[in-house]
This record gives sequence, structure tokens and C-alpha cells, in this order.
Amino acid sequence: MEHHKTKRYFQYALGEIILVVIGILIALAINNWKNNRDSEVEINGYFMGILSDLENDDQRMTYLYHFYKLRTDKIQEILSDKVLSNDQLGNNLNDLFSFRKFSSSNSTYLSLMNNNQFNSIKDQDLTNQLIKYYETNYLAWSTDIYAEIISNFDLSEYPDYQPLDKLRMADNYDQIP
Repeated sequence: MEHHKTKRYFQYALGEIILVVIGILIALAINNWKNNRDSEVEINGYFMGILSDLENDDQRMTYLYHFYKLRTDKIQEILSDKVLSNDQLGNNLNDLFSFRKFSSSNSTYLSLMNNNQFNSIKDQDLTNQLIKYYETNYLAWSTDIYAEIISNFDLSEYPDYQPLDKLRMADNYDQIP
């Protein structure tokens, strides 16, 4: 009879151990699920921030489009047969060589980088596109476009005038609007 009690005790103990192990596995699964969900919520927050940053960039690009369209209109006015006063001509020429830079809104991107969260983004193509977008040197890009536009003007009579000098990286670059 003693043997029978010991056998039942071991069966009971084994059952308890199995229940505890199953409980631990369930707790671990729930914890992993919760951590994954929290990670997804965090990544979705980053995506919302990126979307907001891109909307800000879109507004800035729209502004720059209209800014440079006005310069194009002034070129058309200068090149037209319309007679302009010296003041009008001077104002148009002054406006032509003003410059606005594009700076992307990158606070969310920097947060992603600083918190090493790019590994949490499942879509590698999206990650690569974000990095490419935010790591582009917009000053070089803008300077190339501006240089192409300036090349259409004959400035040989003005050897001291270097309009691209305005665009070179300088101490006050961050102060350009």
C-alpha cells in the first residue's frame, strides 16, 4: 500500500510540475505577445511621426516650388519685350538670385536612429528608402540645380559676380531660410 501511495504522490507531483511548466510557458507567450504588441505600437508611433515629417517636407517643397516659380516668372518678364524701369529691372534681378534651401523635417528619423529602432521595421525596402531620403545632401542637390540654371546666363562681363558662392556651405548656412 505504501508503494501505491508513493506512486500516486509522484504522479501528483509530476502533474503539478507539468502544470507549472505549462503556466510558465503560457506566461512567457503572453509576455512575448505583449512585448511584440508594444514594439508594434512604438513603431507605428514612429511611422506617424515620419508621416508628419513628410507632410511638413511637402509643405516646404510646395513653398519652394512657388518661390522658384516666381523667379521663373521674373526671368520671363526680363526676357519679354516689355520695357522695364531701372527699379523694376533691378528688383527682378535681385529677386532672381535669392535662394531658399530645403531642409527636411527629420526629428522622427533621428529618434529612430538614436534609439536603434530600424531593426524593428520589418520592411527592409522601406527602411532603405527612409535612410536614402533622410541622408541625401540637399545642399549639393540644390546647388546642382541652381548651377544648371545659372549656366544659361552670360555673366562673363561680371567676373567678380559668383552667384553660387551664396550656396556654398558657410558658417551661416543654417540661417538661410
